[in-house]
Amino acid sequence: MSSIRTGVFWHDIFKGQDWPIIGDKFMHFPEVLAEVLDYENVQLFESKPVSDELLLKVHTPYLVESFKQAWYYEGGSRTIGGMVEAMEKICEGKLTNALNFMVAVGHHAGRASAWGGTYASLTGPVIYNAREKYGIKKFAILDTDSHHADGTREIFFGDHDVLHVCFCSSNVIEDNGTKICVDAGYHTSDENYLNLVRKEFIPRIKEFKPYVIIHLLGHDTAEGDYGSRGLSKEFFLDLVRLVNKHAKEICEGRYLITSMGGDRVDLADYIFPNVVKILSGR
Repeated sequence: MSSIRTGVFWHDIFKGQDWPIIGDKFMHFPEVLAEVLDYENVQLFESKPVSDELLLKVHTPYLVESFKQAWYYEGGSRTIGGMVEAMEKICEGKLTNALNFMVAVGHHAGRASAWGGTYASLTGPVIYNAREKYGIKKFAILDTDSHHADGTREIFFGDHDVLHVCFCSSNVIEDNGTKICVDAGYHTSDENYLNLVRKEFIPRIKEFKPYVIIHLLGHDTAEGDYGSRGLSKEFFLDLVRLVNKHAKEICEGRYLITSMGGDRVDLADYIFPNVVKILSGR
């Protein structure tokens, strides 16, 4: 356990505001993380803003300027900046894994347009920066938010060194087998969904051998949340345990999780402290 180093990337701006789609689901943070932040191998980082230069590597000037003029810009910018720094520290060997908190950005942002509460790309700047700064080549993105990651798919389509597996509502294999959609089922069970991950994601990362796994962990799929597929709160911990286990086998434990969709405060309070426990080896 002592060899695992887990980072948590957070900023107090993420609480106390009605963020697009997800609302104020982090209203009890970082207080609910108190126990896990006390662990010797867990470190809290304050998320910094992302640079305009890095945003412009991924997006058009018009989208970047629109994003900068929006009321949610600082929260979104710090979300991306936190994710960029988390990946940097993983690349430098200073962290084994990390949890990054997200508002206002994510997987519905393409190069020139964005919608659905995610108004700039999260994975685009992170991967661009890691390649430019550290020469990292291969990345796997696992998206288990309830909705299709259309923006992420557009940004990385044609890039065969990014494996993108999106659990949504269709079955698609494209772009030389590196871009996959998996129909998770309109209403499913914890075990059925986990079996799909075992079948559709795990064998692919074993063959692909990414440097790191990036996981967009939405809990909107939970029973009673706005993208419900009938899953229990325990599902999310079982999913992280499963992916973390294989990250250790395939990419030396390098596993970067970001919160995604879902607006239930009680689920956020339960899931994310326990995710840190899993990542830190507890």
